[in-house]
Amino acid sequence: MEHRLGTRIPLSLPVRLHKEGEAAALGRVINVSLSGAYVATSRDYPLLSRVDIVWGGCAEARAGVSAIAAYLIRKEVDGVALEWCEFAPPAIRRLVALARTWRRARVTLGRGNSHRP
Repeated sequence: MEHRLGTRIPLSLPVRLHKEGEAAALGRVINVSLSGAYVATSRDYPLLSRVDIVWGGCAEARAGVSAIAAYLIRKEVDGVALEWCEFAPPAIRRLVALARTWRRARVTLGRGNSHRP
C-alpha cells in the first residue's frame, strides 16, 4: 500500500546515512518526495531507526541541502524507505523543485531534438 504523500521524483544522488553510535553507511537516493525517500544501501538498520541522511554533492549544496533527519519505515533487499521527521523540510522542498526543473529542461531539450532522425 502506498503511504507516500506527494509525487516521487526519480534521482540518483550519493548520500551517507548516519545512525547515532554507528559508522556511516553509503547509499544512493533513488527517489524523493516531500514525505520521504528511497535509498539504495546495503546497510541493515532496524525498522523505525532514526537516521540522518547527509547529502554531499555540488547539486545538493546549490539546493541548500545538507542533512535531514528521518525514520526508517520499510526495508527492502536493495535499500530502505525513509520518512522525514519533519514533513517537507525546507531543504527537501528546494531539492524537489530543483529536480523538477532539471526534468523539465531534459524534456524540453528532448522535444527540441525530435526532428532529428
